[in-house]
Amino acid sequence: MAETDFLDFLTENDPLGLLAEKPKVRPKAKNSVLLNNFEEIVSFFEEHNREPQDSTKDIKEFQLFCRLKAIRSSADKVKKLKEYDLYGLLNKDGVLDIPLEDILDDDPCGLLGSDYDETIFTLKNVRRSDRISPEYIARRKFCKDFENYQPMFETLRQDLESGRRKLAVYNSQELAPNNFYVLGGVILFLKSVEGNVSSYQYMSGERRRYDGRTECIFDNGTTSDMLFRSLDKALQRDGYAISDYVEDLSLDNENVSDEDRPKGYVYVLRSRHAKLKNVPDVYKIGSTNTTVSDRIRNAVNEPTYLYAGVDIVETYRCFNIPARELEDQLHTFFDQVRLNINIPDEKGAVISPREWFCVSIEAVSEAVKLILLGTIKDYVYDPDARKIIAKRASVAGSSFSAEGVTPFANATTVNIEHFTNQGTFNDLSGASIFFPGKSISSDTPPQLE
Repeated sequence: MAETDFLDFLTENDPLGLLAEKPKVRPKAKNSVLLNNFEEIVSFFEEHNREPQDSTKDIKEFQLFCRLKAIRSSADKVKKLKEYDLYGLLNKDGVLDIPLEDILDDDPCGLLGSDYDETIFTLKNVRRSDRISPEYIARRKFCKDFENYQPMFETLRQDLESGRRKLAVYNSQELAPNNFYVLGGVILFLKSVEGNVSSYQYMSGERRRYDGRTECIFDNGTTSDMLFRSLDKALQRDGYAISDYVEDLSLDNENVSDEDRPKGYVYVLRSRHAKLKNVPDVYKIGSTNTTVSDRIRNAVNEPTYLYAGVDIVETYRCFNIPARELEDQLHTFFDQVRLNINIPDEKGAVISPREWFCVSIEAVSEAVKLILLGTIKDYVYDPDARKIIAKRASVAGSSFSAEGVTPFANATTVNIEHFTNQGTFNDLSGASIFFPGKSISSDTPPQLE
């Protein structure tokens, strides 16, 4: 049935008249010249289905055109005729808006009046703050003798880039003169602090705090004398401390002996999954007792690999230490950046692989070295800085059996053979070897496809 036939059928079978178009009822106009003139314009619109035009042939239409134009140009007339405008003739471009004063004056119920109780804005039973307003606000200004500090900042930047110093979690108790900090991405040197300890009485009791001004030198050539407490709060919000010199992570050369027993591999993979291949720094950290190439041979059919191919990025061959132990410590260290991934298997059951992390590959390599040196407990991974940073500014060497770190079982010597690869390994028989205090290179290089 055609659409027009269907509509005709509905119209003919409408006993209650639900589909009948009801004519618009024109409000009864009051007896006034303005309303009568507008009624003529409305009648013309109903007869011709258009507004009166600027016509030189029809003098009557021209008169109605001029009349409508005059009404539209008067906000007062528009206001009076608004309720009689059934066809929106007064809603065109060029119609003056009704003044706000007219709207406020036309308020018979007093809803827009300003006679309200102003006492609602008066605070009662609220203790007045005794906070002392600062005599002035500290602002950074040009440091006239910055050339005296510039070599110090350059050395510090080199130490940070080389890893001799590291960013550290800021602690208020460590804010003291002659130390370096990072505030909003800018390195500062706290040269001095002048002030004293003050006592304050609160309802909860007496509190003592240090009040004073600082002298801060920034590596962008500026200086500031901000309040000590202001500097503390700013560093808590967006700052880091800078550690002392940390233990050297470089390792000496020595050959792996025949007594060293291989115990598997720890590998770092990059996924070729469509949703992850273009996402930076997403890696799988896993372990295997076979070769890595054998382990990933069936990756496209296993949920732990997201049913997709993978690329080997880093491989660590473990001697005298089960690869699973090294893997578990890496997982624990990077737990806060572990990805929550849910993927259904071939039977529809949802699998949640727990070995994928959003972490830089440099941080993974550094974490392996720190684990081998037994100092991993002194560091954390900062997702914002995308770096491993110290837990405190003073980093001291410690034993490997620290809280939260499981020592390697039955391992008198721990050797790690390290490979870096962007392809797929056929044989993992050589490359750099890392273990506490030692580093070697094997004679046979890894074979790549």
